[in-house]
This record gives sequence, C-alpha cells and structure tokens, in this order.
Amino acid sequence: MKWIRAKAGVLILECVVLASWAQAGDLTAPIKPAPLPLDEVVSNLEARNAQRTAALEQFEGKRIYRMEYRGFPSDRDAEMVVKISFHAPNVKEFTVLSENGSKFVIDHVLKKLLEGEQ
Repeated sequence: MKWIRAKAGVLILECVVLASWAQAGDLTAPIKPAPLPLDEVVSNLEARNAQRTAALEQFEGKRIYRMEYRGFPSDRDAEMVVKISFHAPNVKEFTVLSENGSKFVIDHVLKKLLEGEQ
C-alpha cells in the first residue's frame, strides 16, 4: 500500500514538472527579434493615424431612436428612424426617414436629442 502511495506521489510530481515546462514554452524556439527603434514606432503610428483619418473622411448610417414612457398621466411610445451622414472634420446631417407614436415625445424628446447631437 505504501508503494502505491509513493508511486502516485511521484506521478503527481512528474505531471507538475511537465505542466511547468509546457507553460514555459519550447526551450529550443528561436529568440525573438529586438524591439523596434523609437523612430520606427513613431513613423508606424503616424502612418496608421493617416489611414484611420482617411477611412473616417465620411460615412452614412441609419439610427433608430425609441422611447417608452410608463407613468402619469398615460403611457407613451415613440420611434424615429433617422439617416445620418458624417463629413470630416465635424459635419453631421440628420434626415428623418420615419416617425411613429406620440407626437409629444417625438417633438419634445427625440427631436431635441437630434438637435443636441448636431
């Protein structure tokens, strides 16, 4: 019985050692190259920023604004579908495609929201 316990302890020890080697990685793997010099990192950042700026020059999308009010004096629901066009650097144009629901909520909440975004 003692031999089985000792054998199990050795087996557990071998598993722990193998697991730690697996976490350490392959010791025969090639050495990683040296990090990039600072001027190369900066030039790469500038190039990526220019690419992002060009990609965000303009875009169009569709948004759906919904509001559900539950309370006094009555429940009110409204929905507005809006097309948005953006042109760099800071021009946003909203075109209302459809409006459904409470006129009060549309005029006093959803349209005010659009005015605030513009």
